[in-house]
Amino acid sequence: MGLTHSWNVGYKYFKENLEYKYLIISNNDILVPDGALIELVEVFKQWPFSLVVPMSSAAGAGHNGGTQGIENVWPGTPPEWVNDPKNYQSVQKNILSQKNVVQKQNNLYQLDPVRMKMFNGFFFMMNRNVINYEREDGNLFDPDKIMYQGEDEFNWATLIPNNDFAALCKTAFIFHHKGMSTKDFSQVKNDIEKWEELRKKENSYE
Repeated sequence: MGLTHSWNVGYKYFKENLEYKYLIISNNDILVPDGALIELVEVFKQWPFSLVVPMSSAAGAGHNGGTQGIENVWPGTPPEWVNDPKNYQSVQKNILSQKNVVQKQNNLYQLDPVRMKMFNGFFFMMNRNVINYEREDGNLFDPDKIMYQGEDEFNWATLIPNNDFAALCKTAFIFHHKGMSTKDFSQVKNDIEKWEELRKKENSYE
C-alpha cells in the first residue's frame, strides 16, 4: 500500500491509544543500540520539540548526512565503527562516554539538540504534539506520496509549523543499512501489473 500508508496506520493507532506517549516511525533496515531510545526521550523531557531524530553514519543519513552524520558531531568516533553494523553498540557506548566527559567539563551547550526542518525518514520519534499537525483527511502524512526516498517530497516544513522543529539528538545513534529495505520494492514500483497484483493479494488476505 506504500510507505505513507504504513506510517499513517501507525499514527492512527498511536492517536487512538492514549497510553502511548511516543510514536517511532522506522525502516526495517536499521539497528537500534541499547541506550539510544532513552537519549531521544530525554530530548522530549528537556526541550519543547514534537519530533526527535537520531544520528547515523553520513551514508546512512543519505541526503542529510552533513547534519545527521555522526562524524560531524563526534569526530573522535572511529570510522570503522560508524560504518560497520557489527559495531553499532560500540558507537552508542562511545557517544555516551564522550557525553560524560562533556558533562564533567560543564560544556553542556555541546549536547544541545540541533533544530532542523528537514531530516531523514529512516527513523524518527514523535510525541503527542504531532496530533495538532494532522491533515484534514485524518492522516499525518500525505497518502499520495507512497514511494520510498520521499523525505523531500513529504516536505517536513509543511508538517512542522514555523514555531516548531525537528530536533537532532546528538547522543543517540541508529545504524541504517541505507537502501536495503527498498531494493525489492524499487524493482516492483515501475511495473504497474505486478503492483496491482500485490494489491489484490493484500485485499484477498483480508
